[in-house]
Parts: sequence; structure tokens; C-alpha cells
Amino acid sequence: LQPLCYPSRHWSPAGLSARACCRKRREWSNPPEGSSGAGAARSPSVVWKTPSIMKRISVVTPCLNSERYIEQTLRSVAMQRDDGVEVEHLVIDGGSADGTAALVAKYAHPHTHYISSRDGGPAEAINKGLCMASGDYLCWLNSDDVYAPRALVRAVEALEAHPEKAFCFGHCPIIDADGREIRRLITFFKEFWYPLSSRFVIRVLNYISQPAMVFRRSA
Repeated sequence: LQPLCYPSRHWSPAGLSARACCRKRREWSNPPEGSSGAGAARSPSVVWKTPSIMKRISVVTPCLNSERYIEQTLRSVAMQRDDGVEVEHLVIDGGSADGTAALVAKYAHPHTHYISSRDGGPAEAINKGLCMASGDYLCWLNSDDVYAPRALVRAVEALEAHPEKAFCFGHCPIIDADGREIRRLITFFKEFWYPLSSRFVIRVLNYISQPAMVFRRSA
């Protein structure tokens, strides 16, 4: 099995209380070419390629004071575009007072949307992002999780090949803050049920890892 995502054992900073948020609201989207400022900064290590093959997939990332981990999240999403997938990334910030906004700006792309305002926590942020999303396929990735290389292209290929299916999911190793795989027994337990997947099993067992799941808008 090839992994789709590497979730961290650290909970996303988006789970912190919204009372700790900064009151200031910041928004930017689709920075113009050649402009300066936070919304236009580009990472020199990321090469953006023109999407060539597939439908759009929207990734929602809720965050709050996520400076410590969010850069690896942003980088892993950005690199999915190299595979020809049109990725819309919506970063919904609960009002970070650290360097989160600057890091989001560093990986800005015409299909990156950033909103920073106080909210009621990660559930509200995710719902806000899903309502804004324009993709044919939807998912969310917390600000301390990362996608494996080619994760999204493989997910979209699977859904395109099976139009009758509502969603897909894949291998999801758990990693620590240094990227080392941990909790292998939990991963083994979850993967044991993959071949036995059914509506009943999905309803009664917690074996699908959310970061490695992509679903259709129509679902």
C-alpha cells in the first residue's frame, strides 16, 4: 500500500480555543502576478505547473497559531500540483497571532485562498472552507498533517475510475514531529479492515483515517 497522508500525533493548533484568537481579520485570494506584499510571495522551491488532466480538488486546512507545523502541510499540498491535479487550497485561520499568515503567503498560488478571522473552532473552520470550495472533489487536511507524494492524483484517479463511488481512502501512517512513523499497531488495525469495507463496517468501526479520505461534492 502506498500512503496518501501522514498525520501527526500532535493535534492541530486549530483545536485551540477561539478566545485566544486575534480579533483582526485578514483576507487575500488570487494574488496578481508581479505584485508585492504577503499575498504575492512565492516559494522558490516550488515549481507550479499548469494542470493538465483532471478535475479540481479542494483541500481545506483549518488552523490557529500553526507556525510550527503548517509549512510542511502547505508544501505537501503545493507539490500535488506537479502531478497535473488542479488543487484549490483553502486555509481557514481562526485569527493567528504568530507567523502563520506569512507562511501561507510564501506558498501562495492563484488557487490558494486564505481567510483569517475569529471562529468557533476547527469544525466551524472546516465547514466554512467546504462551503467556499469549488472543487469536484473535497477533503480537509489539518495544519500539522502532510500528504504523501502523488496522494491526490491517485485519489482522483480512483474516483474517476469508479464514478459510482462516493469517496475513497488510503494508507495513512502516523508520524511524530520529526516525521518518524509511530503507532504502527493502530495503523495495522485500521488496514486490517480495508478489504472488508462495507456500509455496515464503516458505520461501526473507526478505521478510516480522515486525512487520507477524499469525497465527491455530490456525496
